[in-house]
Amino acid sequence: MASVTRDTQAEETLLLIGVMGVTGSGKSTFVQKASGKSEVVIGHTLEACTQKVTPYDFHVGGYHVVLVDTPGFNDTYKSDTEILIDLADWLEVTYRRNVRLNGIIYLHRITDVRMDGGSMRNLKMFRKLCGSDPMKNVIITSTFWGVIPENKAVAHETELKDKSDFWGDMIEYGARVERFMGDRKSALDIIMELAGKPTVVLELQQELVDEEKPIHETSAGAAVNEELQKMESKYMAGLKQLQRETAEALADKDVQVQTILGRERERMEHRLEKIRDDQELLRQERREEIRQIEAEHQSRYSHVQSQYERVYEKQKAAAEVQRTEDRQAFREQMSEMHLKNAALEARLLENSAPRSKQKAGHDDSHRRALQEQTGADGSSREGSKVLSDDMQRDDSKGTTPEKSDRRAKMLEVGSALLSIAASGAMCAVNPVAAVGVVGGVIDLINIIGRRSSNRAGRKAAEQSDTYTSPGDT
Repeated sequence: MASVTRDTQAEETLLLIGVMGVTGSGKSTFVQKASGKSEVVIGHTLEACTQKVTPYDFHVGGYHVVLVDTPGFNDTYKSDTEILIDLADWLEVTYRRNVRLNGIIYLHRITDVRMDGGSMRNLKMFRKLCGSDPMKNVIITSTFWGVIPENKAVAHETELKDKSDFWGDMIEYGARVERFMGDRKSALDIIMELAGKPTVVLELQQELVDEEKPIHETSAGAAVNEELQKMESKYMAGLKQLQRETAEALADKDVQVQTILGRERERMEHRLEKIRDDQELLRQERREEIRQIEAEHQSRYSHVQSQYERVYEKQKAAAEVQRTEDRQAFREQMSEMHLKNAALEARLLENSAPRSKQKAGHDDSHRRALQEQTGADGSSREGSKVLSDDMQRDDSKGTTPEKSDRRAKMLEVGSALLSIAASGAMCAVNPVAAVGVVGGVIDLINIIGRRSSNRAGRKAAEQSDTYTSPGDT
């Protein structure tokens, strides 16, 4: 026996082929003739000799050939449900390992001049399992040539190919028909027809792996379940009929008939129990699949949630560090602004004091010069006194207060600018601080407006003081 892997010889190409068909169609004989392996068990009755999916490998013509012998759906010892699950397991494992079939050889006895229920059911399951597209890699092979007259065999082959319910629809999708003559050459010729074809993925493989369907919901699983329901209805109706016949036998006191009906009832009940076991097997498979999917989803969710929490905590810590740094920077900026504002006020005070002293000295010198010019003349001294009083009044009115007011205004403007700058720095930490910026700008505008108004008022007052009416003249 061979396990299907990619570990083939470097100069050989893997050729993986499934061998399918009803029980007694010659699957094991075909595999033995092609591989030359005597360990392949061949049945000589209608009882199945292949109980599980079994691959056999051999090397021929530069190919590593693996023929997969499979049990038929009308197996003697296994139900169709069990056969389907076995096939599904093998097909799923190989597909998940990225090993794909090169084709399928479907065997049918040419001696079966009539398609019985088992053959039709097996053919239906084969179609559901493969799907339409892989049919181009299917070779329908008739067996047991030479057992019946050739003309009858050819006629039967023609009927199978022409009717869509038999082989006709498969041929339309690309399947080919060949004859196995019972020797190795004939078997290898059929196998080599698949050597040049690309690999295929069966519909059951796509449903199980790509679509992640439970086997109960696949096309093949639905077909098996449909057959189970039909048989369940059949046996239920049969049991009801047996109950009526048993009641009649009891009324007639026919012991012999009662015994026969009792045995038949036990047989039907056993078959009905088996059918229900198969239905439960499909449902259990579905529930198990659902549990696996849920567990996988829960595992993925937990992993994603854990990653999210780690990222969130990391971002939260980084944000807290950034806020701390922003607050520290803001405090440093505010401290620096306070120092600059204090230095500005000191410079303003220093600059205003010398100018006041210089102006006062200039005014004293001017007064002394006037006094020297007027001499001792009383009227001149009187005029000088008036002039000095005017200068003092003028100095008191327009000079010192104006400078003092200017200094106060400059301090007020500087304070407003400091407030605006502080609010602007605060915006980096708290966007609501933008309201403070707007308020500071409004205060600065009001300060400038008041200064302009005061200056205009002083000019108007000066013009009023210097204006002389004609009467006064």
